[in-house]
This record gives sequence, C-alpha cells and structure tokens, in this order.
Amino acid sequence: MSTPVPRIPAAAAVVVHAAEDMVWAQWLRQVAAEIGVPARLRSFGYADEPEAAADQVIVLVISDHLVRAAARDRQVWAAADQAGAVLAVIVGSGTVPPELAGIPAVDLRVSPEAQARAKVLAALGQPDGPPAGETLARAQWPPVRYPGRQLAGEYRSKSLPRHQAEWFYGRHAEIDAIRTRLENSRAAVLAGAPGTGKSWLAAAYANHFRSQYDLIAWIPGENGARIREELCKLAEPLDIPVSGSRDTLHLDVVEALCTTDLRYLIIYDNVSPDHHDKAGELPLPRKRALLEDVVPWRGRGHVLLTSKAADWDVPQAIPVRAFTAEEGADFLRRHVDQLDTDLARRFSTALDGSPVLLNTLARRGSRGTEEVDEGLLETLSKAPLRVVAGESTYKQTHAIYGDSLRPLVGAPQGSDLWAAGALLRLLTLFPPGQPIPLAVLTSELAAGTRAPGSGLPADLARALTIENRRRAVLDFATRDSVAQLCADPLSDKGRALIVHTVAWHGIRESLPRHFIAENQHLTHHLLGDADPRRADAPAWWDRYLWLWQQTAHTGVLACARVADPGDPCARLPELIRNIIGALRSRGECTAAIGLGVAAIERWLPVLGEEHIGLVRIRIVVGHTLWQVARWEEARAQATAARAGVLQRRAEFPEEYAWASGLLAAALRMAGDWAEAAVADESAYLWARERLGDGHVETVRARHNLAVSYRMLGRFEDALTLDAANYEQMRADPELSGDTILTLHCLNNVARDHRELGAYAESVAVQEEVMRAFTELVPDPLQQHQLRGRKNLAVSYRKAGRFQLALETQRAALTDHVRVYGPDHPESIAARINLANDYRMTGNLDAALTHAEEAHSRCAAVRPDHPYTAACAVDYAAALRRADRPADALSLDQEAVDIFTRRLTADHPYTLAAQSGRASDLAALGRLDEALALGADTLDRVRRVRGANHPYTLQCAVNYTLDLLAADRTAEAEDLERDTLQRYAQTLGPDHPDTQAALARRRGACDVEPPPM
Repeated sequence: MSTPVPRIPAAAAVVVHAAEDMVWAQWLRQVAAEIGVPARLRSFGYADEPEAAADQVIVLVISDHLVRAAARDRQVWAAADQAGAVLAVIVGSGTVPPELAGIPAVDLRVSPEAQARAKVLAALGQPDGPPAGETLARAQWPPVRYPGRQLAGEYRSKSLPRHQAEWFYGRHAEIDAIRTRLENSRAAVLAGAPGTGKSWLAAAYANHFRSQYDLIAWIPGENGARIREELCKLAEPLDIPVSGSRDTLHLDVVEALCTTDLRYLIIYDNVSPDHHDKAGELPLPRKRALLEDVVPWRGRGHVLLTSKAADWDVPQAIPVRAFTAEEGADFLRRHVDQLDTDLARRFSTALDGSPVLLNTLARRGSRGTEEVDEGLLETLSKAPLRVVAGESTYKQTHAIYGDSLRPLVGAPQGSDLWAAGALLRLLTLFPPGQPIPLAVLTSELAAGTRAPGSGLPADLARALTIENRRRAVLDFATRDSVAQLCADPLSDKGRALIVHTVAWHGIRESLPRHFIAENQHLTHHLLGDADPRRADAPAWWDRYLWLWQQTAHTGVLACARVADPGDPCARLPELIRNIIGALRSRGECTAAIGLGVAAIERWLPVLGEEHIGLVRIRIVVGHTLWQVARWEEARAQATAARAGVLQRRAEFPEEYAWASGLLAAALRMAGDWAEAAVADESAYLWARERLGDGHVETVRARHNLAVSYRMLGRFEDALTLDAANYEQMRADPELSGDTILTLHCLNNVARDHRELGAYAESVAVQEEVMRAFTELVPDPLQQHQLRGRKNLAVSYRKAGRFQLALETQRAALTDHVRVYGPDHPESIAARINLANDYRMTGNLDAALTHAEEAHSRCAAVRPDHPYTAACAVDYAAALRRADRPADALSLDQEAVDIFTRRLTADHPYTLAAQSGRASDLAALGRLDEALALGADTLDRVRRVRGANHPYTLQCAVNYTLDLLAADRTAEAEDLERDTLQRYAQTLGPDHPDTQAALARRRGACDVEPPPM
C-alpha cells in the first residue's frame, strides 16, 4: 500500500537547499508558481538561516549535500524543528537527526517528472491544481528542466573537471550571475587573476546545472590548435560524419552548434594569450569577433569562458574576485579543526584571499598531522610580493607549496613519500595547468619503443610502474591539492596529473636552482619516447598536438645535446619533424611553420646545414609553406635542404629525392614551369638509379615529372608516365597498399586524356577516381576530394555536360574558399572554372563577376604568373561574349605576353590566347589582322595539338567565320566541311561544340589553370 502524500497548504514557501541542489530548488519554485504559491530560495550553509512567517511553509530539499552542510551547522534542523509548517522533498539519500524523522516528506528519488510534479502539487494542498494565472514576476526566473530526468543521449566531455563539493565554498552570487547572463545573452566570461578559482567556479556551475543540458563540453583554451582539436571531438555527439581529414571539422561543429536544438554548455577554460607559447602559434584574441570560427556565438545553447583578461567587450565579463578575509577565514575553519577565528582571518589576509592557496592550506590542516599555527603564518607574512607569470601580483607561493613538498622530498629515497615529491618536481618541468599523462612519464604510451619506466630514475620508475605503489604515490602527490588527477588527454582510460598555475610557480620557487638544468633533459627523453613516428596517421594527431604544446616550455629547441649522437636527445630533430608533419596534416599550418622555422634557427648553429635531421625538418617545413602558397619561402627551404643532402645523397637517396621534388613543386608554384621540369627530371633519374623503378619514391618522382610535363604542354609524355605509374601501382604488391598515390596516378591519367581532347574518357576515369576517393575519405572538404571535384567539373564541361559542370564547380568553389581562402591558387582555379561554366550556360553576369574576381586576385599577388594569364584568357572570353572586344583584346594580349615569356610561343596555352586575340580583332573590325593571326594560329595548333584536337577544330571554326566575313567563301566552305567531319569523328554529332560549329557560332579556347 502506497504512503499518502502529505498536504501542507501554504500561501508562500521558503525553499531551503544546499548550493549543489540549486536546480531542484528552482524547479520546486517553478512548480509552486503554477498554483500561485510564491517561493523564495535560501541556499543553506553560508550564514543564511531559513525562516518562515505564519502562513509560509519551509520546504527542505533533502540530499547528501544538505546533510553534510547541516553536519557543520545544525541551524537548519533547529529552524525546521521550530517552524510551524515544514515539508521535506527528498531528492537524494542522507542521514537526518532521529528527532526530525517525522517531518512530512515527498520522495522524488525514483519519480518521473509527471509523478514528481503531482506529488509536490498535492503536498502543497493542490492535488488537482489547475495552473494559476501567470504573472510578470515569473519573467525573472529562467525555465527549469526536471532535475531527475534521465536521458540516454547526454554527452559530457571526459576533460570536464571533477567537482569536489566539500572543497568548493561560497560563490552563490557568481553562480546566479552566470545563470542569469547565460539565460539572457547565452554567453558569459569569468574574468579574474590566476588563483581566484575561475575554473573551479565554471566546473561547479556545470555540476549544479548538469541536468539542464544535453551536452556539456570542457575545452582547454590555451591556444587555437587545442580548441579546434577539442571541438572536433563533439562531431560524434552532434552526428557529424568524421573522416580521415579534419582540417575544417571544427567549423562544421561550430555550425552544428549554431543550429542544433540540443541544450548545450560549452566551457572554454583559460582563453587568453599564452605567455608560455614560443612555437609560433598566434595567441588567441580576447574579442568576440575574432573567435567566430571556434565559438558558436549564434547558437541557442550556452557558452561560458574563463579568462585572465578582463577587457572583454561582448560578452561582458563577470569578475571573479579573491575571498574576503572573512570568507577565507570561514572556509579555513570549516576544514581545520579548532582553528582560531582571528588566526584564520590573518591567514586569509596573508594569502590575499586566494582560493587556490587557501584550498591547499585547508587540506594540509584538515589532515591534523601538520600545524596551521603562528609559525606558518609568520613564514607566509615574510614572503615578499612577486609577479606570477607577469600578470597578477601575489605573495610568494613557495611557502605554502614548499612546505607541502618538504616532507615528501625529505623522506627516505625510494619510499612512496619520496616518489611523490620527485613526481611533483618532475611535473614542474612541463607546462603549468596542462594534463600530463602518467603513461608519458612512464613511457607506457601505445606505439612506444622503450620499456616501461626506462626514461625515469630507477627508484621513481619502480614506484610508478607497480600499480599498488603508484596508487600510494598519487595519493601523496594530490593530498594537498598541489596536483590533481584528471582524464588522460591521449587515451580513453588513462590518468593524468595537472598542476594549477599558482601551485606550479610555488613548487618551482622551492626547487634548488640546479634542479631544472639537471633534469630538463629527462623531459626531452620522455617526449621522445612518446613519439609514435606516424605523423601521417590521424590516430596519432591528438598525441602530436599535445607534444607540440610541450616543446616550447620544456626547452626542446634550446637543447644542446641534439648534437651528441650517443644521447637520447639526438632524437629531438626527428620528434620535431614528426610534430610538424602531423600539424600540417591536421591543417594547423601556422603552428607547423612556426615550430619548424624556430627549430631551424635554433639548431642550425649546433647541427650545421648537412645534418640529416635538419634537412628533414626543412623538407616538411617547405611542404607546409608550399601548401599555404608561400612558394618563395618553400623554394628557399627546398634549396637549402637539397644543398644540405647533396654531398651525402648516396647515403640518403630518399631525402635527396624529397628535396628535389619539393624544389620542383616550389618552382611550379612560382610560375617557373620549365625550370621545375628540369628539377623533376633530375630527381626522377636519381631515384631510378639509386632506388630502382619499383621504389615508391621513384613512382612519386615520376608522378611529379608528369605534372611538369603536363604544364609544359607535353601531354603525350605526361600520359605515358602517368599510365605507367598507375599500372605499376596496381601490379606491385609492395606499392598497391598506397591507395592515395594510386588514385593520384589515375587522376592524372584523366587530366592527360582531357588535355589530349579525349573528353569522354576523361569523365569516365575521373568519375572512377571520385568514387574511390569518396569511399576512402568521405569528407568532401578533404584536399584530395576537393581537387578531384574541381577537375571532374572541368571534364564535364569539356564533354558538353554544362549544367552538371556548373553545379559541381559551384559547390567545389564554395568548399575551396572555405578550406583554403579566396586567394589560394586552388580557389582561384575553381573560380575561373566556374566563370567558364556560367559563360557556357548563358549567365554572362555571373561569368563576368567571377572571371573579374579571379583575374584581379591572381594579378594582385602574381602579375607575371601563368595562372594570371590563364585567368586573363577566360575573362577575355566572357568579355567577348558580352560584346566588349576592346577589353577582351587587352587581356588576351596580356596573356600572350606572359605565356610567351614564361613558356613558349608554341605552348598550347599561348595558342589558346592567340585564338582569342584573333576573335577580338575580328569583333573590332580589324579583319585583315584577324585573318593573318587566325591562319598562323591554326597552323601552329595543328602542329602542336594535332588536326583532330577539339581546340584545333575550334580555331578552324573561328577562322572559317573570318574567311566568310572576308568573302573568301570557297576557302571557308572547304575548311568548314573538313572541320565538321572531324568534329563528328572526335566529339560526336550531338556534342555542343559540334552543334555550335554547324550553326556557325564562334567559340573560345579557354584555359583551366593546371594543378601545380
């Protein structure tokens, strides 16, 4: 038989709750308001004594939190015993005094929302209770979800700090301010000096209001790369497809957060310039507008940031201050038995009310084994003022943390106490405020090459690699909150230790000066052990990002032992090379370049130009510079790398091939296509001689040579190389596993077919490539897919499928700009291709707009580049179609000059520009000049491209029209018959170009900027 629900009719209520149960109290207030019962909230435990008038009822929110708070101060039970009307609402288990066990209560611990609501309404005297008329007073309260709800789909970041309620004090006003600010404007910033407890406050808010969110994410905000990586982890709970390339996945996550109906809380912790960052990553800005790509400002969820910076404009900062002397004293006396009130107040004053320092002091005192007395206070009071990290004034913290460390360091060597002290000192060699995985310290990460513990001193290794001893060591290391256990950022089940910035400085102050110099190389060895040596594998990118964050602070680039081949630090150049490669693959090119350039500058005087480690760093830095279109710098790195390995190329043939290939790629990007071909030929011949035809680097060198040949107009030679490559990649078991390179070879075959006029074959092969790329890398924004989509659209247009080409290229351009920006050569190529598609589908306005933008962007930074000439040819074609032949002639002449100077007068691209120039002259009435140029161009195109190439036939059509205009009818009709016959044989009778020739419509030989 069920227990009847008590009924206590009331005109008003006072809801008494522990701070952790604030949401329950707000929900009860919301339910009471439905029946017209106003309710005030009282958070118990901080000098707030519940009181009720005669017509009011005290509602006690019973949970373990309230019971523990009442154990320190029995005023809540005394008030409940004296009150006339009391109702207990049980939301969690807890032991109450026997004399109060008879208080009327409703138990909501296992009740679904509808049942819980009915119980509360019945207890307040309104069992059926139609909702009361709503009043304006309710507008001041944000709507509250039922706190007891259970949702299977909820997501919580594993990096979310564990909230320790018993050590969290006060902050009621701040938590109220956070909730109000988030409800009103959806974003808030907690700003304050180091040590004021901003992160603890953010974690407490997340804990208190966890039932109000479907998704809670904690994102360390020290630098942009870490923020982007943590955002990518939200892809799965947001149902965003994840593929091998995640260059722009964080943008997809931000966009999804801006549009989702999920209630989310995203906490960005410590968003401010990182003064420890020396690796070249740009510090995060403080202003909202400059964080658009990593913060979902437009979303309907909540965004909470913590920051040392106070000068935020929007959202306006909520200041997080230190404790007052009275608050600090109250906090200490809650944890340190029999601590005198006046002494506690003086301790609080001596520590500037720092919650972090007071927390450590309270933990020491709570153990009862160490005195919190006048002697310690005198030590603290003598500490001079100093500046922590150049940002906030503090008294020296080593008096607190040094005293916590001293019993550990002074313990017998090899004991668990001693190991805890050694561990804490070791942690200060890593950056403050960042999780340091235990598996890194013990060299136990996956893909490691050394035995567990081999990187540590023997006594410490034994203590940390034996599980039962490790638990004891960690207990000692974390007992005073000097360090805290947290989730391992590099593995799902591992553990990590984190030392707060203030504690970190305190420990450093207590260390002997020689300790850091003597032990810094130990961290270098541990970081080297953590290198999985697979920079190209997405599975290891998180680890490389973490390793990158450690490099600056641990002094890796300042290590002089890199030159000693017998020292483990000699592995550091390889570690840096792999970090750069992973950052580049991940899309963090700015960070990759910054780290690489810094490494070269620091190690060049130590290692010399010919050190193979430095050569490898130059190569990967050069590739990264090439990727972001900084080709002059890429060329400089390639030149230096090639010179550095030249005398040892027999010993390092792969490195020589890499450097030569990079140099050729940089030359292509700079527009020096002929010089690039010479470099590619040299690299290919060297690879064949030293590595053999079956080596993957030989295949790669042959692939690059085919690219250069295609750019020089040697399309048959390019096809021969590309086809041979593809067949070898398919047939050789040792090569066939490299699917990406195999598809690149096949993709190049498709391009060669297109340049040779075999448009149908090009489409068929290109579609096959795209199907394979899509299966291998589903992300449409991945670079292989992007390039493939762009080229497929061109093949569609050449095959006469204009509308499909337009749709494909339009989407490709949008994604190119998103990934590369509007000024990257790949984006410019996509834009000018789209202009051609608009021209062929009759949308001249769009064609002119895109063509003009592509040409102006290209000409602004590379006026003498073949890409600029290609854009000029295609822009001129649109202008000519819009009856602006004078403007078109100027552009065609510009293109002819560039192509002739950069390439040759007989290059296919030069002849395409000459064909356009002849049409311009004809449109301007300069028929004699048009005829002379048209005849010469047709003759040259026949020799260069062949009599049946579609471009040859287009030149013939245009020349025929000029002959007719000059009344040379017989000559024109002979040429026309031959041209139409060849069109039907080459493209088929239904191809739009064949139909245009039949209708005697003039056409254009456009130029697609070739991939470089």
